[in-house]
Amino acid sequence: MGNPELGVDLLVEHLSLSRATLYAKFKAILGIGVNAYINKRRMQVALERIDQTDDSVAEIATQLGFQSQGYFSTLFKQTYGQSPLKRRRQQKEGC
Repeated sequence: MGNPELGVDLLVEHLSLSRATLYAKFKAILGIGVNAYINKRRMQVALERIDQTDDSVAEIATQLGFQSQGYFSTLFKQTYGQSPLKRRRQQKEGC
């Protein structure tokens, strides 16, 4: 998860599949594309880390392979409807 290079090219290389075969397998098994799956999984882990650790949002973004904290925050907000900082504040208030 923490590798910023994690994507289609890396998977194609490590799995010895063509791009088309990789896309077809992901679509058939998971119903979504490779990059969408990687981002979905990263967001699931991000939510867990925001809720369960005191790591900063920047640290979490880096741990999950995002090179831009802004992109990480935007994707998190698109996925969960709130920013990572707002989520963290709500979790701390709820405890």
